[in-house]
Amino acid sequence: MGGVRSIRVAVQSFLVRSAPCGGGGMYLIFAPVLRVKGVEMLKAFKLDSRLHVLIFALGFGVMLAVVAIGALWLLQDPVVFWAAVRIDTWVALSIGVSVSYGFGLKVLELNLATQKLDRLASYDFLTGAMTRARFFRQIIEQPSLEGGFLIFDMDDFKEINDTLGHAAGDAALVKIAAVARANLGPEDCICRLGGDEFLVFFKGLDRFHVHDRARSIAMTIMEQKVTDGQREIYLSASFGISVLNAGDDIDYAIGIADADLYRA
Repeated sequence: MGGVRSIRVAVQSFLVRSAPCGGGGMYLIFAPVLRVKGVEMLKAFKLDSRLHVLIFALGFGVMLAVVAIGALWLLQDPVVFWAAVRIDTWVALSIGVSVSYGFGLKVLELNLATQKLDRLASYDFLTGAMTRARFFRQIIEQPSLEGGFLIFDMDDFKEINDTLGHAAGDAALVKIAAVARANLGPEDCICRLGGDEFLVFFKGLDRFHVHDRARSIAMTIMEQKVTDGQREIYLSASFGISVLNAGDDIDYAIGIADADLYRA
């Protein structure tokens, strides 16, 4: 008991002398631990806006203040407690909020940069269609791998670029990709294979229904046009279809659709 009492007296003496406010030293004791825990918590939280960072900072500041109050209360000295708690609570709260908000902004910046990199790696920046890698990863993750593939490319794409310019060519790609996406179900996906060629997977559809989707996409594409301000060209596309049954090889099924495209 004598050893515990000596430690308590030493802690009380430190608190009284360590800062202008009686309990200010409590922050010095707990801040390193709480900073580490705060960083761990920031990593666990999905901070994707300044509002989320502010909410986290306020919560962390309140937690720090509660810890400081609790630590002072455990000293079991009313004189020290009431002398320090009012000022020490505000010190802990303000420092906790400011430190955690600064950490939060850094984490927010890192999260936004990571999201941007993920999107660049997963989606074509021009058309918004998936990249090839993201497309195949999503298909493989499907619990039931059955459906239909539709591969298509734009007719006379080179002529559009040569006649109206590359800006019109880019606009044409954006238009046909948007038409295809408008015909996708919640579990379907589309990727840009390269150039003017796109690949679509319709989950759970048989050949008849894939052909029906292809016809709808083709008719809508034919309603689209691009222009350079003086001349205009209406768009059209060619299509290839294949069906993927359970146990079929994905590359083989896509190869069938590709061969069907070049026979179109």
